Amino acid sequence: MNVKVRKLVNYQRAASNLVVYPELGLASAEFLQEMLGQKYIIASLPYGMQNLLQWLKKIALSLDMQTDFTELKKDVSYNQEKFDTAIFQLR
Repeated sequence: MNVKVRKLVNYQRAASNLVVYPELGLASAEFLQEMLGQKYIIASLPYGMQNLLQWLKKIALSLDMQTDFTELKKDVSYNQEKFDTAIFQLR
């Protein structure tokens, strides 16, 4: 079996593909969707904790995952308060 074909067979294991930089990965994701029927999601890297939480929710939703983000929300809130305090003190 051709090396490229063997690698393509391994890609079938993915539930979905995440495109972080469309200019670099969209063509590959579209190819894999066409060849293997795999869906993909475009989700650029998040900036900040709140955006990270939304990014993870978007990915979970695309995978039809029912995920409880309660603890992560608590961590984000706690850390955001610490950052806000540090920024206030620096000013």
